[in-house]
Amino acid sequence: MFTDIDITGYRGVRHCTLSGLSRINLFFGKNNCGKSSVLEAVFLLSGPDNSFLPIMMNKTRGISEFTPRTFALEFYRPNPHNEILISSGGSGPRTLKIEMIKVDDSDIDLAEAGKDDSSRLAQAYGFASTFTVGDSSTEYHSQILVDTEDTSKAKMSRDRRYDERMAGRFVSARMPSKLESSDYKIVVENKAEKMIVDILRIIEPRVVDVQIVGEDFLVDIGEDRRFPVNIMGDGFVKIFNIILSIYYCSGGVLIIDEIDNGFHYSVMQKLWEAIYSACERLDVQLFTSTHSYDLIKAFAGAFADEDRSVAAYKLIRTADDEIKSLRYDVAQLEYSLEQDIEMR
Repeated sequence: MFTDIDITGYRGVRHCTLSGLSRINLFFGKNNCGKSSVLEAVFLLSGPDNSFLPIMMNKTRGISEFTPRTFALEFYRPNPHNEILISSGGSGPRTLKIEMIKVDDSDIDLAEAGKDDSSRLAQAYGFASTFTVGDSSTEYHSQILVDTEDTSKAKMSRDRRYDERMAGRFVSARMPSKLESSDYKIVVENKAEKMIVDILRIIEPRVVDVQIVGEDFLVDIGEDRRFPVNIMGDGFVKIFNIILSIYYCSGGVLIIDEIDNGFHYSVMQKLWEAIYSACERLDVQLFTSTHSYDLIKAFAGAFADEDRSVAAYKLIRTADDEIKSLRYDVAQLEYSLEQDIEMR
């Protein structure tokens, strides 16, 4: 697991340090305090050999153009001459540097020579990543390039010396309300259905099992037949999605932006209990954010009497774009809530 993470130059984050990271890490704070950017930076670090991830992060924000201008949005201020630097400590320390690059095309039409000025020369542009993993000083490299002549396509190269062992997934604030059959098929292949059902029963004790027929999920809740899982409501489906994502990330990292979307306050404490159970069983480290005061209260309530590996962080943006992180263990969080200290 990551024990600390340092972020420099990513989006609106000039610098941020996170210390004392736990299995479950909850981030909160005012709008534009950097929560989403911090989560995205953690995701980039989980797959440093995949130079497509910065483009994916733009897409989660609704940015679908693949131009130098939109690529520059990944960098602080947003200036493509800056670098993104992300590093972590823990059982497998990592460093990642991301740069914006432009590369001259190798194919030049000589018939066009002299017809335009020097700026006419076609270029490809994209991201170049340099990273290290573990205690080794070996540097690995990857890059992705978009051709100016056809911005719908890109060419990615990965360092063949490196094999990523950490599973990672980013779930955006627009969490899907539809279950992915491919995720559950992996569970079935590994005979892990009982474990998933055991965790779901923390939320809904009536669940006996879940079967998949084609693309349809059917749930047994003790009646004389199974029903489509959607009858359990959107909240149940979203919790099911989260648990399947945890299973997918076994031994790795799951990032969920605004985890509270769509959940009623009455289920939030059980939500945390189910999430922790899944993360502990599957050795997953979770990074997530919220705007919900109820979810923060539920977080404190779920773990108040337990010695669990959890921490909450209030993020505060300073005038010079330093993101300060104030770490709370459960006892400190409970005290702050009791004193009506502003927690959002």
